[in-house]
Amino acid sequence: MPDSDPPYQHHEIDPTIIPQAETPRGDADGTPQRGHLAGAIQMAKDAPSKDAPSKEGLATGWSFANWLVVAICWCLVLGFVVFSLLTPYVAQDPQSVAEDQPLGMGDQIQALYFLGMQQLPGVPESQAREVYEQLGSDSTGTLNQRLGDVILAGEFVGAEEAQKKLEVLTEKMEEVGYEPTPKEKRTKAALEQLYRDYAMEQWDAPSLTEDDRQGISENLGWLGTLAIEPKQLQSNQRIQMESDAKNFTMFLLVVLIFALGMFGLGSILAFMAVVLVFMGYLRSSLKSQTGHGHIYMETFVLWMIGFLMISLLIALVVPPSYSLIANSLGFPASLLALVWPCLRGVRFAEVCGDLGITLRRAWLEPFAGLVGYIAGFPLLVLSAFFMIGLMAAFGEQPSPDNFQPVYEPSHPINETMEAGGASVFFWVALMTCVMAPLVEETIFRGVLYRHLRDMTAWSRVLLSTFSSAAISGFVFAAIHPQGIFVVPVLGTLGFIFAVVREWRGSLIAPMVMHAIHNGMVTLMLVMVTTLTSS
Repeated sequence: MPDSDPPYQHHEIDPTIIPQAETPRGDADGTPQRGHLAGAIQMAKDAPSKDAPSKEGLATGWSFANWLVVAICWCLVLGFVVFSLLTPYVAQDPQSVAEDQPLGMGDQIQALYFLGMQQLPGVPESQAREVYEQLGSDSTGTLNQRLGDVILAGEFVGAEEAQKKLEVLTEKMEEVGYEPTPKEKRTKAALEQLYRDYAMEQWDAPSLTEDDRQGISENLGWLGTLAIEPKQLQSNQRIQMESDAKNFTMFLLVVLIFALGMFGLGSILAFMAVVLVFMGYLRSSLKSQTGHGHIYMETFVLWMIGFLMISLLIALVVPPSYSLIANSLGFPASLLALVWPCLRGVRFAEVCGDLGITLRRAWLEPFAGLVGYIAGFPLLVLSAFFMIGLMAAFGEQPSPDNFQPVYEPSHPINETMEAGGASVFFWVALMTCVMAPLVEETIFRGVLYRHLRDMTAWSRVLLSTFSSAAISGFVFAAIHPQGIFVVPVLGTLGFIFAVVREWRGSLIAPMVMHAIHNGMVTLMLVMVTTLTSS
């Protein structure tokens, strides 16, 4: 019988053929393939939280050279910011200011309001006099502004009060040694004759020549016309002026009621937004980092330089009568700076995505912009009160001994508006409601904000968003030519626009918000200019 192995004989087993636990396979970048649960779980544990600070430090991927270029760019930006903030306060010759700019927009609005209040039904005639005595009885500012106060005194108190103000004004001019310009001399002398006639109830003012009347109207604008059209005569022009003033005052009351409603609704929406943010239902739509933040800072500086060069070229070459048209067309040309990221190797589609230039959910974005503006309106109102407080605390206070112009926050475009005319209004509306939102949102909430979000990506999303929105809002405000006291209001606007940009991930909503705000301001300016153009 052949030999056979015992049934329980021990065999040596090669250990290489024992099945081993398979390490989860992955793609070339190390990402576990679908189905390898253990590897996926481990990767999830190792992955940082969306809100967690980056472990790689400040602005991942920026080299020393990148940081050096960014630092130089910020030095240029801050230099331009300081220059822009100080420019409105460069001393001017008060004589030329008084002669070239008879009265400001604020003087015209005040006069319209006082006159319109008299025309409202149920308002006693003495009400306007009481308001005038509380708000408009002090004479400060340029000589023309003080002559405007004389006209208000004659309108709401009487010719004798106007004569007293003229006597006090003459004494003050002699006391401080103020030498009026020839035009100011003629205007003051004509008003003295005018109120001398009115005091004798000679309402047709026989002492005035036609040149005197024309000089008062031209030099003192709408207020001058009001002076030579007394209410006792009730001429057609006087009736029209009273009707315009009444309509304007009613418009202001409607705006006030509307603003109060927006403040209440906005407060509710803002509170709901804050609650939703902390509950995690309202989240950012932006990437924390793009890797191109330093390139976008270079782009912002190139835009700034291009914008200054275009503005200088228009000022040197284009006649003043066509400067508004040239600026409306030249302003968007500054967006050619957006070519720079592409030249630096960033794909155009990626640039558009980084900056929020997208039509995704475009039908919803205008509604989001409207909601965002209403929610931010209470903060805007508070910033306006803060601006008033700053002006009262630190601004130059008007003095009866100083014939310098009284500072009023304004934009250079206000002077353009005073020219009036449908074509001027069209180009102003195009510039403020279309071109400005398009260019400024692309640059400030697109380019600059994207750079700041990249630079602060080491922090949590909420801190990065808040700091980036605040810094971009400040630069946005400072570059505007209204002066340092308007920075709180414009900076708050920029902050609100940036927060909505973070929420939506698109520039459409901030552009809509910008257009809404500029549209309301432009409508007010157009209305005042139209009513006072006579």
